[in-house]
Amino acid sequence: MLLNVIEAGEGDRVAVLLHGMMGSAESWHRVVPLLVERGFRVLALDLPGHGLSPRDPALTIETAADAVIETLAQCLSSPNRPAGTRVLGPTADAGPVPDPNPIPAAAADTPRDRAATGRHRPAPLLTVAVGHSFGATVLAAAAPRLNPALAVYVDAPLSLQGGHDRAVLVSQYERDRRARMSPSELRRLRPFYSVDDATVEARAAERFDPPTAASVSCGADGHWAAAPGSIVVRAEPSAWVTDEDARRFEHDGVRVRSIPGAAHTVWYSHFEVFTAALPEVFAEASTA
Repeated sequence: MLLNVIEAGEGDRVAVLLHGMMGSAESWHRVVPLLVERGFRVLALDLPGHGLSPRDPALTIETAADAVIETLAQCLSSPNRPAGTRVLGPTADAGPVPDPNPIPAAAADTPRDRAATGRHRPAPLLTVAVGHSFGATVLAAAAPRLNPALAVYVDAPLSLQGGHDRAVLVSQYERDRRARMSPSELRRLRPFYSVDDATVEARAAERFDPPTAASVSCGADGHWAAAPGSIVVRAEPSAWVTDEDARRFEHDGVRVRSIPGAAHTVWYSHFEVFTAALPEVFAEASTA
């Protein structure tokens, strides 16, 4: 499955963004320009059943991770496109057609390769991958194959309680979706939302597919590990990442950074504090 992608920036330093449940690639609308300013080529994906990506009523975390990997493989083997364009996905009718003979991102760049292809294009490096909540869990499942230089998990325990009743969960998601389709109501419930934040999230709710989302929680329980050196950013207190979870992450070599008073969507409520908590990602590059 190829997912819809919003792409901005250019260069060999690549940042991948995976949104949370009932969000979309547009949920990162404030984060993307800052990453571009820091020199990243940014790929923000609509996960299955979200935004403009395909639906899958049999979705699991593993098949969502497969879709992310397949999509990024095509993105990273294709030339840069103009900033802000949508690429791939079922509705990507604007912008250039993907390279029909791409150089694989993992291919060796040797004289023999260059002679065979007639092109010299170094493979981009997946510098950082950031996932929030559901997207963080998908990232954890995909990370062993993606192998980003740095993985950041935002307010997610990287575990999933399965065994839910599909019909009940679909109905619940549908109610939640309808409640979030009004920008004015979103701003009333989340006073920290800007007008743009509320517009983006209301549009995400309108495009959200409850059967796809419900499928993820109808199977077995799941647990995924974050590699040592990864970073977990959590709200404090957090309804998702408990103090016990934080200790577990730290025991496994994961760095935990807590933001007091933050919402589950940490960057919406505490944007400057969120970016300051991740200097590895957002600090300005030294010109020395």
